[in-house]
Amino acid sequence: MLDHTTETQVEYLEQNIAEVRTQRSLLQNKPGSVSISAEDDRLRSLEQRMTAELHEIRPYSIVENGPGFIVAHKGMFVLDDAGENWLTFETTDQAQAWITEAMNEGREVAA
Repeated sequence: MLDHTTETQVEYLEQNIAEVRTQRSLLQNKPGSVSISAEDDRLRSLEQRMTAELHEIRPYSIVENGPGFIVAHKGMFVLDDAGENWLTFETTDQAQAWITEAMNEGREVAA
């Protein structure tokens, strides 16, 4: 589990990444006469840096997928032991328990 300061940093990064994505979407939907490439490049670079920082702080995340939850490692979905399907759990508690165990064991993951 992350300490309070790290959780706050993760929340801050997640919020900023979402805001940058919104800005990029708005920018990309402007009329064709507006030159957006330089600003879009700047925003994309900012998003990539913040995402990389987030993955360093919190390499694992849990993503809702229909009735279940998928574990991701540095933004890539983790595969099951057979390497054929995404590693899916019925609850976030189950997914978090797997993440905790994987981190404690230093387990390598297939993504």
